[in-house]
Amino acid sequence: MKEQLENLRKQTERSDRIAADTALENKRLREPLEQANIQLNEYRRKLEFYERDKQQLARLKSRNTKLDKKVKGLTWEAETLILRNDSLVAERETLKERFNDVIVELQQKTGLKNVLLERKIAALMREDEKRSIVLHETIATCAPNFAEKLTSLDERVGNIIDEKNKIIIDLRYEVAKARK
Repeated sequence: MKEQLENLRKQTERSDRIAADTALENKRLREPLEQANIQLNEYRRKLEFYERDKQQLARLKSRNTKLDKKVKGLTWEAETLILRNDSLVAERETLKERFNDVIVELQQKTGLKNVLLERKIAALMREDEKRSIVLHETIATCAPNFAEKLTSLDERVGNIIDEKNKIIIDLRYEVAKARK
């Protein structure tokens, strides 16, 4: 039995040594395992961020593509509007030049008409004066007793001439309005 006890004691010592070695080995391996677990968690977190970033990048690329298409469409539309604006500006300038030419031509024509009308008025006034003088001298020579009647006739003719002059002034005003 001594031998058995000795064997048991040796076996216990061996088991204790194995247990101590195993505990030491466990302790030695636990630290790298914990480090590996920490690193694994870090990698999982990074992978999660990577996946989120990847999805965000895909969304941004899609949005960027849509925005690029929209920008191209708007650029094309803007260029079209610019070309249309340029043609409208050119057309406006052409119409403005034509309008100014027509106004100048109209002013020249009305100016010429005014000059002609003023000459006619001056000629008619000279003619009227001549006729008035001839009429006075004829009546004074032929019928001296009608001199009083001639004065009233002169007043009536003067009134008629004043009315005609008012009409002439109105016509000149209308011509001036037409000039503008």
